[in-house]
Amino acid sequence: MDINILSCGCAKVSVSSEECRLSGINYESFSPENKTAKLFLASVIARLEVMGVVVGRGEKITAEIFEQEDESLIIYICGKDLINVRAKNTAERLYGVVCETPRDVILKLKKIGNVENELYKLGEKYALLSKTPLENSVSEITAAKIKEYGELLTDTPQKLIDL
Repeated sequence: MDINILSCGCAKVSVSSEECRLSGINYESFSPENKTAKLFLASVIARLEVMGVVVGRGEKITAEIFEQEDESLIIYICGKDLINVRAKNTAERLYGVVCETPRDVILKLKKIGNVENELYKLGEKYALLSKTPLENSVSEITAAKIKEYGELLTDTPQKLIDL
């Protein structure tokens, strides 16, 4: 199992197909009634706490489960009280904005000015990601997914304006 803290509110857990088999879980087992899946998630939360992540016991925590082709699982555990205490001072929120066309990207870049950001291709759309707040920003979870699954086109998109 591989656990990565994506932001102060989201962790990504990768579980291999072998680990799923040994734990007795699969994509279909994640339902409110399944005790095995509940125990597995509790063990993941315990591991997060060992890693220095504080999980707010009274707050709602969500888990999004994605099955891969090889039957391994990717689990995003998110919540507003999911905080990496060890990296609290260095943890930065990720902001993102989705653009329909390259022209929209240029217009957005002109509007936000000289801010460090990255440009990703996501299907037929484009996304700008930044550590600086952006107007009409997508959720932090969506921004993390764009960074994970999008194709990085450039880490200096501001230079596109000069073309």
